[in-house]
Amino acid sequence: APHVHSMLSWLKNCWDEMHDLHLDSVTPWAMAERAQRLFFWEKAINKFNPRLATRFSRMADDTYNELCSHYLPIENVPSDTTSSRQFKVWSKTYAKLMEENGFLQPHECWKLLATNFKKHELHTYQSIYLYGFQSITPLQRNILINSANRCVLLDPFCVDMIDRLDDPNHNISSLFHPKYKNIAGFDKAKKIKFNDPQEELTAAATWAAKELKTSPNQRIGILLPDLPNRLGEVYRAIDRALAASDVKIPVNFSAGVPLSETPLIAGALELLSSINNEKTLSYWLRIIYSPYSAFEYLSLQLKGQLEQQLRKKSLFSLTLHQFVCEIERIETSEDTSKAIKAFRFLSTKTKYQADGKLTLLKFSQWSEAIHSLLEKQNWPGTNPVSSYEYQQLSQWDSLMEQFCSLDNLGERINSNGAVQTLISMANDHIFHEQTPDASLQVLGLLDASGLQFNKAWILGSDHKNLPKLPSINPLLPANYQKKHKLSRYDATRELVIARSLLQSFHANADFLICSYPSHRDEEQSIESPLLRNIDSSWFPISLQPVYDQQAFYDSNQLEQSELYEQPNVPLDMNKEKIRGGAAILRNQFVCPFNSFAIHRLSAMPLDPPHKGINKRERGILIHEILFKLWAEWKNSAKLVQLSNLELTAEINQTIDFAFAKYDRFSSSLRGPRY
Repeated sequence: APHVHSMLSWLKNCWDEMHDLHLDSVTPWAMAERAQRLFFWEKAINKFNPRLATRFSRMADDTYNELCSHYLPIENVPSDTTSSRQFKVWSKTYAKLMEENGFLQPHECWKLLATNFKKHELHTYQSIYLYGFQSITPLQRNILINSANRCVLLDPFCVDMIDRLDDPNHNISSLFHPKYKNIAGFDKAKKIKFNDPQEELTAAATWAAKELKTSPNQRIGILLPDLPNRLGEVYRAIDRALAASDVKIPVNFSAGVPLSETPLIAGALELLSSINNEKTLSYWLRIIYSPYSAFEYLSLQLKGQLEQQLRKKSLFSLTLHQFVCEIERIETSEDTSKAIKAFRFLSTKTKYQADGKLTLLKFSQWSEAIHSLLEKQNWPGTNPVSSYEYQQLSQWDSLMEQFCSLDNLGERINSNGAVQTLISMANDHIFHEQTPDASLQVLGLLDASGLQFNKAWILGSDHKNLPKLPSINPLLPANYQKKHKLSRYDATRELVIARSLLQSFHANADFLICSYPSHRDEEQSIESPLLRNIDSSWFPISLQPVYDQQAFYDSNQLEQSELYEQPNVPLDMNKEKIRGGAAILRNQFVCPFNSFAIHRLSAMPLDPPHKGINKRERGILIHEILFKLWAEWKNSAKLVQLSNLELTAEINQTIDFAFAKYDRFSSSLRGPRY
């Protein structure tokens, strides 16, 4: 059977093979993985611009790799802009860190790979077949040419290889399927215009559901250029459409979400984040109601009491120590004591870190400490995990293995560094829910390249998505990007890639629909110029009911609802004292429910958080100061006898006394501001 790989997996396999052969050129070196590279990038950027490390480490790594894959030396990048000068300084420090720690960057590994293929130290292939590529970098193309006697293109859509078919200096040939002979026309395609992206998405989901209900075994593709940004919206629309048509099938989504955004892992990372720095009030409230923390033991009533207690503090943020103190003020119970014990353990760790008593640890040691902290916090909860949560836990275990592998960096870090590194890795780790192969595929445009469909629908085919608008890399001068035709900058190249994608979808589908919205948000949108020759007179009958979907949802919700009429609650003046005067009539007129909540249930809003002391505390302090002053002066005659200096001295002395008396209730009074 042929070995089928993505480009990156094939390159890594070849690199591992060189290590297995103990070739002298690669034996002393290890290839730096993404997490290791990002760690060194953050370290390099922190040396010069500490506030930019987390924001620019990924962009710097991508930019560096792209330049190297195009054989463009970093030192030759013009220093025309501040950002390019900073990038060159970062890159120099980064390269030095990599070399000192015995790591090779990916492009250096691939250059060694090309050299060893050329010297025949690695077994070369008789033929390498390429399928589904839109572009290939010069470095990858060089490796392909040196690794095989011939490279064979199976489809004509790789814009970087198709031009070299007739070049005698390259061993590139073609073996195209007959369906690729005439790709200029779009006779199997239809186009539709919708009012907005939401209507377009609803129509596509409804169409797919009805097609699958009619013929369940066909392969349907829904293709979106911005799928990662609309994943939740797309998931809900397809779920509603399938339910409305009573179609029960799995759906494959090519896009995933960062592991840090999945519920289970987000809960773990939030618990770990509480170790360092102050956190906002909303953060602590999320921890209280999280099903993945020690607060799962508490009843809803106790959680409500704790929330009220925190809100009455009127603070924007609290430290972990302050939060633990608030927990301990609740009436003790067995369940409460478990939560207190768990968070006191975290607070102790924080105190040791602040006092400098906790030594710097390796990544594997921090992995054990993190496991212990989460276990004491009752993570991931006591409820049985679902299949979706089990997959998250499996990915978490894989992430922690990668975290432990950072030991080969030879670094020791504190708790804050460990947590930040873990969060950064979780943000970079994309989670895909595992589903069986399905008839309905929801894909991004590049993900769908080369796949076969019975019917496919491309959404968002407007002038901004097909082709993609050029985007400038902020770390490189614009003229430099244009000169070397780097990815996503050259508009001509983006047009060629978009045309090849559209031709690929048309050739690999028996029927193709292209749609676009006439408005996107408040901006008018027009069709892609690539759709001008596609028939627009077609509109399927199956899409007609799409505009009546809301009526179906409303009736469906009514069937699942139970209506209950509650009798009036009689007013007992012996138990309730109604106050408010004309406000009762005003509130009753505006909203009867709010009026009932305010005047009958005494539901009053809590004071919002504020900086410093609030109005009530100001009033108490002023009254306390005036009470003490007049207790000493007793009458206005005493006041008249005081000189300005004596008056000022007595007032200041009384203020100091009042502040000293109340500063234990408000930390603001102990600060320099007051």
